[in-house]
Amino acid sequence: MPIAEPPRLIFIFGPAAVGKMTVGQHLRDLTGFKLLYNHMVVDLVTEFFPFGTEPFHALARPITLQLIEACATNGASLIITHGLLFDAPGSRRVIEDWSAPYHRVGGEVFYAELSAPLDVRLERNATDNGPVTRRLSGRRPNVSVRWRIGANGTATATSRTRVDMWWSRMVR
Repeated sequence: MPIAEPPRLIFIFGPAAVGKMTVGQHLRDLTGFKLLYNHMVVDLVTEFFPFGTEPFHALARPITLQLIEACATNGASLIITHGLLFDAPGSRRVIEDWSAPYHRVGGEVFYAELSAPLDVRLERNATDNGPVTRRLSGRRPNVSVRWRIGANGTATATSRTRVDMWWSRMVR
């Protein structure tokens, strides 16, 4: 069946507790697009393997990509949220791999980066959409809230320090 209108992908990213899922939910309600927020896959896979381990990544990335490919191939517009660490070598690959299915079918891809000060993110972390109250299971690693949302200062979760912005449809 031919696709009447090219599907669209909106890729929302930013540091933990910045509001990616909340913005995604509002966009879903406004647009009717499907929403795949990161913790849908994280919560599923952490039922079996600890977050961040090799088996976790071996499952989470392909599951996410298969969902994205199925949506693109079937003409479904999609909003996806993900926390990227820009100093991690695989971040660019994630963006390219997850955007590719929409490019292959002639769809449009838009990128939105969210940011907020640390004190706001610490406060947001305890809201109804925050991981503390929303998560399905307690099988996440025992890591402090401040570390998970970047208060340790060891990871770059925003692109502001990057000079090589490799996408053209970026909204901040």
